Amino acid sequence: MNPVRQVLVWCVILASAVLAGLWTQDIVRSGALIARWQQQLLASYGVEATVHITAAAIQRARAIEQSALQAWRWPDHSATDAARAVHAPGGPLTLLTLKATTAIAWWPVLVPLWLAAAVQGATWRDVRRHRFAGSDPRLHGACTSMAIATAGVAACALVLPVDLPLSIIPASGVAFAALIAGAIAHYPTWHG
Repeated sequence: MNPVRQVLVWCVILASAVLAGLWTQDIVRSGALIARWQQQLLASYGVEATVHITAAAIQRARAIEQSALQAWRWPDHSATDAARAVHAPGGPLTLLTLKATTAIAWWPVLVPLWLAAAVQGATWRDVRRHRFAGSDPRLHGACTSMAIATAGVAACALVLPVDLPLSIIPASGVAFAALIAGAIAHYPTWHG
């Protein structure tokens, strides 16, 4: 399948997962998942980082709530009450923003790793060219497809209201970096 189509399919799956997670989750279950996520943050990062990430997540959830309530003004109060239940401080939106804020906190570590993997893939590609070793288009396609799938699965795992280990963020980032290096190293070139 074309990589652009794969990305589009994962975007549709991700959007569906966001909608399903926000509208099917109750506040009690979301509160329990938030508490477990905060316990993992506390065990991994300490008190200061946990307070900072949680405060940023709650602030983002409130900003999203305000913009959503201003954008969608319903005539009856029951729909507005239902929307406020989804956006409640212990609700699914808070869980979603808490996970997203944690993932964003990893970006200063993961982005340089991904850039280094891209440089490493380009270096492998150059070494293979000087050794007269051809690139394998099948391996390039497999690495590209698996990198897209890894990113899609990690994004869906963070969006869905399920209990996850906190280590899914760096683990999926490292797997994505390795697959990107392989995809760049085996990028096919045709001389004609």
